[in-house]
Amino acid sequence: EGEEEREEERKRREQQGKIKAEQDEEKKKKLEKGFREQNAARAVLLGLQKLSEASPENFEALKVDFEKVMEKELPEAGDQKEMLQAEAERVFGFAKHYVEQVKQQQQEAKEKERLHKERQAELEKQAAELLQHLVGLLAEAEAASARAEVL
Repeated sequence: EGEEEREEERKRREQQGKIKAEQDEEKKKKLEKGFREQNAARAVLLGLQKLSEASPENFEALKVDFEKVMEKELPEAGDQKEMLQAEAERVFGFAKHYVEQVKQQQQEAKEKERLHKERQAELEKQAAELLQHLVGLLAEAEAASARAEVL
């Protein structure tokens, strides 16, 4: 009977060891999953931060990089996926709108400069024509003065 009890005890300990190993493995998997989710969320947030610094010159490159990050990392973000997706859409929309505004302002400034140069050229042309007319009038006056002296 002592031998049977020892064997039962050994089997019981062996079973408990297996259960503990399975629990430890489950904990390890949960931790690894948590780390993957955190790293994915961090990568998405870093992409959002970069996108928030967009300009007309770098927007397309940032957009391509951000789309790659979202495609790779967002599915790994776990419970934060929906929140990150919503934030990504908000920040991307803001960045796109900002870049469009800056482009429009740049175009308006170029158009204003073009019109200014055009007007300046027009005024210079008018000034040159007036000067030419004045030179002609001066020549006529000098000629009339010379004729008057002769008389």
